[in-house]
Amino acid sequence: KDYLIKEVHNIFDAITHETLSPSLGSSIKVKCTLINLLAFMSAQDNFSTTPIQIGTDGEYALFNRIAASMEETYGRISRSQLAEKLNYSGAYLNEICKKYSGLSLFDYGMTFCMKKAAELLTTTNENISNIEALLMFNNHTHFYKVFKDTFDMTPAEYRKRFSNLSTHSY
Repeated sequence: KDYLIKEVHNIFDAITHETLSPSLGSSIKVKCTLINLLAFMSAQDNFSTTPIQIGTDGEYALFNRIAASMEETYGRISRSQLAEKLNYSGAYLNEICKKYSGLSLFDYGMTFCMKKAAELLTTTNENISNIEALLMFNNHTHFYKVFKDTFDMTPAEYRKRFSNLSTHSY
């Protein structure tokens, strides 16, 4: 194993040297060294690959059902409600969500919620308090914090920057 690390290190040293101190033919030398690196890495004696299965078709289908439920509810569905709707335990649904999105169910739901908030801010003249209420936020400060964490600006700043509305309301 130490031999492999040393060999890769030597190859990268050669590339670095040719790049930092170029001479006549350096680009050809770098290309040749890269080819040597690829040949070294593809040799089965040096490295091996083990195929992995990310998930089953059933898990992926379940994740799509989770995503559809999040879309329908603007991400404002509790774990227990989702578990009841999809007939799986909340813990399992959270595990599937993390596996396919990298986020917990709650955080994944917030992405849908903030997407809807951004859409409402730019497609309606609805006041921000009403948007908060529609998205089931009881705490004005929490809504602003989540929105700002998501978009790096307040809802009012977002509306000002991205809205193309006149004065109509929906």
